[in-house]
Amino acid sequence: YLPYSPDVREQTEKAQKKGHEIIVHLPMQPERATANPGPDFLATGLEKKELQRRIEKNLRAFDGYAGINNHMGSKFTKDTESVSVLMQALKK
Repeated sequence: YLPYSPDVREQTEKAQKKGHEIIVHLPMQPERATANPGPDFLATGLEKKELQRRIEKNLRAFDGYAGINNHMGSKFTKDTESVSVLMQALKK
């Protein structure tokens, strides 16, 4: 589920009650500058505190997820420093 989807908490609770495992589809920076990954997407070049804020906001959008994957993210996932910040947050 995209964390910025309307009624995402209600959607995920309903899915979990039906026995579905859910994941956070984290919006991340794509290579193509004209593509829109959505609000509060994870981007390279952000100050570490801002990147951490966005990660936390996205991960708090709903509870009970089993994991994450990337929404777009072709640029973000190539940046080892940015991905390292994400991995540190996920370890928590």
